[in-house]
Amino acid sequence: MRLICYTELENALSPADMGRKLNEHLQTIANPARRRDSRCVWGLLALALRESGIAFGTVEFLPSGKPVFANRRVEFSLSHGGALCAVALSDAPVGVDVEPTSRLLSPALSARLRAPMERAANISDIALWCAKEALVKRDGRGWDVRPDQVDTTTEAEWFCQTVADSSGNAHMLAAAFSNKTEPIRWAHWNGRTKQWESSL
Repeated sequence: MRLICYTELENALSPADMGRKLNEHLQTIANPARRRDSRCVWGLLALALRESGIAFGTVEFLPSGKPVFANRRVEFSLSHGGALCAVALSDAPVGVDVEPTSRLLSPALSARLRAPMERAANISDIALWCAKEALVKRDGRGWDVRPDQVDTTTEAEWFCQTVADSSGNAHMLAAAFSNKTEPIRWAHWNGRTKQWESSL
């Protein structure tokens, strides 16, 4: 299974009960806007699991901060940025990232973003950043290395796609998978109709 889904943060989805550690995690987010966005992406995960016929698990957090289900029956990754949130589901490790395409990386980050083989690549800085975020999230290591030490040219199973929010603003959505054989399904949760829409 390889599923990527996204929705607008304005939909204010609510998370399902996935255990005490998730509840504690959400309560530790002091910024109300960030807490709302985090609750929405966890709510999107619940919708994606229901759509896929997968029972909720109990959430635990690895020492790196990566959330996982205790039984590891399904792997997932979460992201929110700009007006969107995104979830990726797989039966092998997965990472996802979403950012508005209007986001400008700092000069310092741009200067250390590209690995040597990426310097001539025809890819925007924001797409490359999202791809690298997805790769380090897939591997569960976080940013324990410099961005230019994550080389997308040596990784086969990552994808970037531009998607729009309900106002038409472009966002870059990237996902990195470990399993290579299954097709990728993209889906958008329409908060107005309360329906899944095939995407791409």
